[in-house]
Amino acid sequence: MWTPPLCEVERIDASRVGGLMAGSLRKLWPFVDYAAGGREVLTLPSAGDPEVLSVGLMFCVGVAAVLLLDAVGRRQGGGDPG
Repeated sequence: MWTPPLCEVERIDASRVGGLMAGSLRKLWPFVDYAAGGREVLTLPSAGDPEVLSVGLMFCVGVAAVLLLDAVGRRQGGGDPG
């Protein structure tokens, strides 16, 4: 039986995971309004929404932590594990 190269398998797996994530956005989306008849309508958050600001702040903190840990690891001679 023929098996695809490893890079092809990784690409297929990544596309499946991406599809699952995109498909679950409808259930996970926190900004929902209700139209007439009780129908759910997904909306975008307002610019000054505290939830959006806190998520943006936590995202920036996470990026800074990753960059800091990467710099510390390189300085200690850890190098690239791959």
